[in-house]
Amino acid sequence: MSLEKEDLRMKNDPEIMHCLREIAAFNGMEISKQASLLFEKIVMGEWHIVNLAIERVKRHERMRADLGEFGQSNNSFYSDNKKARVRTSGLNCSQ
Repeated sequence: MSLEKEDLRMKNDPEIMHCLREIAAFNGMEISKQASLLFEKIVMGEWHIVNLAIERVKRHERMRADLGEFGQSNNSFYSDNKKARVRTSGLNCSQ
């Protein structure tokens, strides 16, 4: 039993279709099944890249928020420790 999937029709370059036919033949699959598997792999790979980029943005936002705290609590050991970490990571505090 397979999951129900949405129908997606695409127009592809003839060279791409030739390659897809060859890949499907090599793997012993129908072209539609092979195309579906390749499409899913590509989409999930791109989704992973997008998620990593989003996480990186969130991490930088947190770091910027930490940099904003430096001016508020200059006497704390915690703040000085964060400043040292930022300096060693190569970030410029004026950014």
